[in-house]
Amino acid sequence: MLIILWILGALLALAVLAAVLLPIFIDEQALTELAAEQVRANTGGELVINGQTDISFFPRFGLRLEDVELDLPAQTEYDVAIAASVDEVEVGLSLLPLLSGTVDVGTIIIAGIAADITEAKALPPAPEPMPSMSDREWEQRGKLIRRTKAQERQRQLDEGGRFSGIGILAEAIRIDDVTVKIRSWEGDLTNHIVVKTLSLADVNTQDEPMRLDGAVTVLGDGSAVPLEITLDGSIRLASDLSRLRLDQLQTTVEGALTEPVINTLSGNFTMTPAKADFAIDTRLPGGDVSGQLVWSPLESPEIKLDITTERLDLDQIHPATPAQTNAIAKEVAPKETATAPLPVPAPLPVPAPLPVPPARSGLSAARGG
Repeated sequence: MLIILWILGALLALAVLAAVLLPIFIDEQALTELAAEQVRANTGGELVINGQTDISFFPRFGLRLEDVELDLPAQTEYDVAIAASVDEVEVGLSLLPLLSGTVDVGTIIIAGIAADITEAKALPPAPEPMPSMSDREWEQRGKLIRRTKAQERQRQLDEGGRFSGIGILAEAIRIDDVTVKIRSWEGDLTNHIVVKTLSLADVNTQDEPMRLDGAVTVLGDGSAVPLEITLDGSIRLASDLSRLRLDQLQTTVEGALTEPVINTLSGNFTMTPAKADFAIDTRLPGGDVSGQLVWSPLESPEIKLDITTERLDLDQIHPATPAQTNAIAKEVAPKETATAPLPVPAPLPVPAPLPVPPARSGLSAARGG
């Protein structure tokens, strides 16, 4: 027994020593060059790591990259071009839990992302126009589409497509300070999005709550009122990765109307076959609206939306004007455009209020074959 314990102790000490000494024999420069070569071979782009590259193996595997640049040119005139940079990427991974089939990650940090996306020069060729068909032919076509969808849905149900045996745990995934600019092929700014923070805490695949928080600003092309969007709620991911559940995920939008619009979403998204079934509760300046949204591309109809309201005064719903959100625009606008004031667009026209009875009313809509 003492011999066995001595052997186990020696093996453990050897493993710890190897984990400590292994980084000494790793050529980090060679690894970054290999990664750059793979990007170049598979995408035609360039990956450049200007800052430090730190790799550690004890007490956990860790990877830290600084000042990373990625340039992905358009392969064809139908593809977008992406130029991005990242200030910091940090990932940690515990090695021992891998033996039990669990991926235990510490905190994943991605900070300081700047992405410039240029839209495709041309759109894909339009499909051939469909020949004119009679009502009978349209009816037969609808039956064929529904039958094809049902067969594909059943095939996916039979195959399953679920994963099992691997658990994923992480303290948090945090993304900070992200700027995305989308430009036309000629270089004109068409959209500008700023993600101040986006974090997912207590990450797991054990169907336990994961806290989701975020703050996003949508500036558009600079000619419209910016939108301030905040996320606050929980999500759950099943252990077999078959279902994602939203638990009271609240989204608040400021800048669309004169008062914030608060939307709460709850329900399930099934991975295979894909289907979303969400309950919606929206708080508007003129009242509250609730409903049910079902999306299933392999069912008919594909989209089904039912909306009900106890009270909705359309006379209280007005679009926000630039004067009301001028402080928001100044806070998040880039410095290079601060010297040239943007033209103030005229307020959007508001349609005349529609009479809504005080009693409970409803609206149902469906789309699909």
